[in-house]
Amino acid sequence: MNDTHYMMALAALITLVVIGVLIVLGIRRRRANARGLQPLIRNLAHDTLINIVISDGNQGEIYLYHLLLTHRGLLLLDTIDAAGNVFAGDRMDTWSATHKGKRINFRNPIPALADRVSAVKVLAPTVPIESFVVFTANVQFPKGHPENVTTVAKLLETVPPDLPPLSEEFNTQWAAIKAAASPSF
Repeated sequence: MNDTHYMMALAALITLVVIGVLIVLGIRRRRANARGLQPLIRNLAHDTLINIVISDGNQGEIYLYHLLLTHRGLLLLDTIDAAGNVFAGDRMDTWSATHKGKRINFRNPIPALADRVSAVKVLAPTVPIESFVVFTANVQFPKGHPENVTTVAKLLETVPPDLPPLSEEFNTQWAAIKAAASPSF
């Protein structure tokens, strides 16, 4: 192998290592934020399904971040790990978050959340479903936010940690969801 091939191979290896490290750091950060959400979720729910896949009702599959069984029905949560000022609106295609001089843009999660609710409704047609996009980091909404977008702290105010007994209907339909769910990989 000549020097040029050696340098190209070394550069490729270094690039792969850097990409691997960035992926691992991103996964660890997301898991740490999700772990911070876990104790709160346990206080709100009789049972939970986390990171699962169910049928979308149209011969496909849809991913669910958090589905909770509460005394009020089902609570479907999509989580976003962004910090700082978030600019969001129901009709905006792209949302943005600015933090420490950096700006990230991401697709409006509300339509995908509505699709998730529809998929769950197929499996639990008579159980009420509340759904929220939950920001796991410290965020502010300087220009307001859609009704079902919240933070972990505000979620606790919205859904009190009150665990009275569940109705038989809730239990039956929850069992159907659990039977239809597959773990996400």
